Amino acid sequence: MTQVVKAGTHARVPARDQAALIARALTWCELFSQWPDAQRQVLQQQARVVRYSRRTLVLSHDAHCRELLCVVNGCIEVSCVNADGNKYVNALVGPSSTLPMVRLLRDRPLTYSYYALLDSTIVHLPADTVRDQLDAHPILWRHVAELVMHRQRNSLAALRKQLLSSNRQRLAGILADLAHIHGRNAKGDDEGHVSIEINQSDLAAMLGATRQTVNKELHRLMQLGIVDIAYGRIVVRDMDQLRQQAG
Repeated sequence: MTQVVKAGTHARVPARDQAALIARALTWCELFSQWPDAQRQVLQQQARVVRYSRRTLVLSHDAHCRELLCVVNGCIEVSCVNADGNKYVNALVGPSSTLPMVRLLRDRPLTYSYYALLDSTIVHLPADTVRDQLDAHPILWRHVAELVMHRQRNSLAALRKQLLSSNRQRLAGILADLAHIHGRNAKGDDEGHVSIEINQSDLAAMLGATRQTVNKELHRLMQLGIVDIAYGRIVVRDMDQLRQQAG
């Protein structure tokens, strides 16, 4: 049975809208877009939709919660915190993405936790149901293999940037990615400037640097006319120049 839940409250959504949302999400989702309709329909019957407020935990290390997430809108932060309270952000995941793929391996624990960086709508799918369809139709495993290889390539590229790029280059790259995932035109702005709702503490965690370092590099980008800094958000004024700074 499908359901829509607002974090903290229950949203009343007609059943036909719930089913339509799930059907569109699976048709659009990177993993399931090429699946036959019959197999997607099996998943639809077991799916549920949850709407999360920003900074809400979506999925944690709970071994009994074996689910895959399809991001309909918003942005999911994949991160972990060590014993000293230091946070590491592994990835930011936007619409049409599917995660965590490790749930397709039986009894494999999660390394990371998954949070809604912004207000997000997520389709939850039982991992065992997805696995059963893959095993019943082995050709569908090809889509899993292609997706995993694509992500491995991106992970290696991100690691190379982290090791070889300057803080400014990496920060510019993070801002460019965020603008692509969930940026929106700044309020009252008709020049195409993009507003990103994020604070400097979160940027520091993503960069793996101090907040002071982030503040310094943001002000340098501001001096170059590339961004504006406001409370809780960054406005990108020149996307082309931002990408150039990212290298």
